[in-house]
Amino acid sequence: MDEKTTESSRQLRFLVVDDTDDIREVMTRMVERQGHLADQAVDGVEAVEALQRGSYDLMLLDLSMPRMTGEEVVRWIQQHPEHATGLRVVVVSAWAGDKRPVLQELGITEVLPKPFRRQQLEQLIAEVPAEPRDLFVRLLQMNNTLVHGAFVLDEAAGRIFFRDTLQLAHLDLNELEGSIRALSLALAEYGSELLTYLKK
Repeated sequence: MDEKTTESSRQLRFLVVDDTDDIREVMTRMVERQGHLADQAVDGVEAVEALQRGSYDLMLLDLSMPRMTGEEVVRWIQQHPEHATGLRVVVVSAWAGDKRPVLQELGITEVLPKPFRRQQLEQLIAEVPAEPRDLFVRLLQMNNTLVHGAFVLDEAAGRIFFRDTLQLAHLDLNELEGSIRALSLALAEYGSELLTYLKK
């Protein structure tokens, strides 16, 4: 069994969407080698049909495709959220920089270059645990023991941050040192445990 599968609490279901056969096959093999499942779609129309048939955890989406572009797929998802529950959309493109304003408008924050490396895919999979509820509960328990600051999640619930609860306008040197010590103690006590959630 693949090492990544043993680390993951469950297999993820990917939808790989690209109109270039070779690229689509390479991405699919990379996903499967990580121990996860992958379906393919040759363009946006097939991607929408796949989303209507089943559910996925993550979609690797090309932008430039015939019949229905990646941008149009994202707009369709926004109009039909019932077909994208729990779905993460990751754009895979060699020209994503040119589309940055459009991606920001669509709320797409995750972009991989084309071609991407195996390590980038592993990092993408590892960013959020498959079952985040345990993490949420554990963060609240950790925060209950902290004197300064708190562990928080970003808006997409994809990354963990340490946020100081003190107001910067009233922060003096002693308080700053106290906050740094609090973070050091928190990481010393909980750092290893937080890392385990990235391996689930």
